[in-house]
Amino acid sequence: HLFRSQFQIYTFMVTTTYDSKFIP
Repeated sequence: HLFRSQFQIYTFMVTTTYDSKFIP
């Protein structure tokens, strides 16, 4: 469960970073 939670957070951060880089 902990691993899954961390994975979701990681995915969220990656998605946010992706949006920030490619969407002004």
